[in-house]
Amino acid sequence: MTASAPVFRTAIPAAAVAPVESTRVTLRDLSGVGVILIQGNVGTALEARWPALPHAPGQVSEAGDTLLCRLTPSELYILSTSPSAPLPPPNELNAELSGAGCFAHATDYRHGSAVLRLSGPDAVGTMRKICGLDFSDSAFPNLAVRQTNAAKIKTLIVRSDERGGEGGGHRYYLVVNRPFGEYMWHTVRDAALEFLEKERP
Repeated sequence: MTASAPVFRTAIPAAAVAPVESTRVTLRDLSGVGVILIQGNVGTALEARWPALPHAPGQVSEAGDTLLCRLTPSELYILSTSPSAPLPPPNELNAELSGAGCFAHATDYRHGSAVLRLSGPDAVGTMRKICGLDFSDSAFPNLAVRQTNAAKIKTLIVRSDERGGEGGGHRYYLVVNRPFGEYMWHTVRDAALEFLEKERP
């Protein structure tokens, strides 16, 4: 039997036509980037691959175009931030985990997720419009991950700021289940456009 790979199609058709871009806030559809959830006790099994693997819940580490997001002691999300930077296959990770004697399992959520990237000086204000979390630097610092309800749906929110940004380098990645992708896109886009209206004379 010939092996085949499914073709990814984003759940957000409008994103390819009308992304939000300005000096104040930018919203892009990144759906199709790698999203892997590893559940269980990973321990140090993956540190040879990712030396910066975080161990404290809520922490995020950067490894090139990959974000290592420790949501809870037993939940680790691996998120690619670029379509050109694919993640290792889950079966490869599972072999490493099994070989290290870890009771853990990696699952590929790429085809089941929609991923948005929100950035710019007004990204924080946009997030506050759709989510009740405290987005202050003390409560939600750079390189942190939270899972909560945003726009009334379960959302993984990862903060990984743009390097060299001066007070406006905030950048958030929002990961939701694919069926809610288009709804989340329009909700965030509408909130972001309110800030663009303020820019007009």
